[in-house]
Parts: sequence; structure tokens; C-alpha cells
Amino acid sequence: HVDPEVIQVLLNALRDEDSRVRMSAAMALGILGSAGPDVIQALLNALRDEDSEVRGGVAAALGNLGRAGSDVVQALLNALRDKDLAVIWRAATALGDLGCADTNVIQALQNTLKGKFSMVIGSIVLYYDRNCIYLALQRLVDIKLREGNVTLSSDKDKIVLPVNVAEIKDTNDQ
Repeated sequence: HVDPEVIQVLLNALRDEDSRVRMSAAMALGILGSAGPDVIQALLNALRDEDSEVRGGVAAALGNLGRAGSDVVQALLNALRDKDLAVIWRAATALGDLGCADTNVIQALQNTLKGKFSMVIGSIVLYYDRNCIYLALQRLVDIKLREGNVTLSSDKDKIVLPVNVAEIKDTNDQ
């Protein structure tokens, strides 16, 4: 159990004028794991911060909290359209960490790969960002396969990834 006074100090720090303080507060809240409604709402608000490092830290914190409510998932989906690539990969990673294996989430991650990233291949940093999204997609597809919610042979439900989905299925069957 985390002392409520500590949480309150961190919530106040999310509104500090120094972006480094705001980012550190978000990361600390994610590490502490206190996912009360006030913490979630403050982080959702901070996901709209003017500073991209703060937004990225908030996305990571939301992934660390492990609470995949519809409000959190929607905010992270919106963050996939951020103008800063670091925010995008942190949001993608958070969605993977939360295990949001909803078809809409998987589709949004696929669209993210097809969008911004396909135009800027060649940078090592962006290559890493692409791998984070691939890993998030792999986690989510793995969950869907374990649940039996994906029919790989149907065009309607087919999930096209830059990995061999059949290999993921074979791994789960063992």
C-alpha cells in the first residue's frame, strides 16, 4: 500500500511548470502502481501535456499500472497518432503491456506501422520504435490465439503482421 500523501505529492507534481518534474511524477506513479481513479484521471489529463517527453512518460506509466479500462485504452490509441515517435512507441508498448487484445487495438497498431513508420525507415532509432510496435502486436496476437478468438484462415479475421503468425500459434500449442 502506498501512502496517500505520496500519491498526492506526485499528483501535484504532474502540474509543475518544469516538464522534467511532470515526467518524473508520471513515471513514479506508474512504478508505484497505485491505479486509483484520481491517479488514472490525472495521468489521462497529463497525456495531453505540451511536452512530448511528459506524454511518453505518461503512456509508459499507464502501461505499468496494468489497468486497461476503456478510457485508458482509448487514450493510448489516441497517443498512437501523436506527432512524436517516442510517444507513439511508448503508447504501443503500453497497449501490449496491458494485454489489450481487442481487434480495434490490433488494427490501430497495424495502421501505425503502415503510417508514419513506413515513410522513415533507415534510422536506427525508428527501427527500434518499429520493433516495439511489432512486439506489442505479437503480444496481443498471442493473447488472441490463446483465447481462440482469431481464425487465421478467414480473410475477415486474418491478422497480417511482419512476423509469421503461424509460428506464434505453433509455440502456443506446445
